[in-house]
Amino acid sequence: MKKPSKSTVFLVAGTYGAIALLVAYALVSTEKCAPRDFWPLFLNLTGGLAFIADNTFRRSWATVGLNICWVAIALYGIGRALFG
Repeated sequence: MKKPSKSTVFLVAGTYGAIALLVAYALVSTEKCAPRDFWPLFLNLTGGLAFIADNTFRRSWATVGLNICWVAIALYGIGRALFG
């Protein structure tokens, strides 16, 4: 079995990141979940991390910076949800 190229791995990560962030936004916007529920927080965290990986590979530093902030906000939300 052929090993996937780095480019393919990061393309998949970036695609997951985009889908995860859109699903999180849709869940909260349609009131299927509250902003502090597990799934929107989890999807924002993992989607942001996936975008960081993909955009670091592509050397898109502005987007990396944006997603570092996105992940920090998601971690803050997780902390508040867990510890009040």
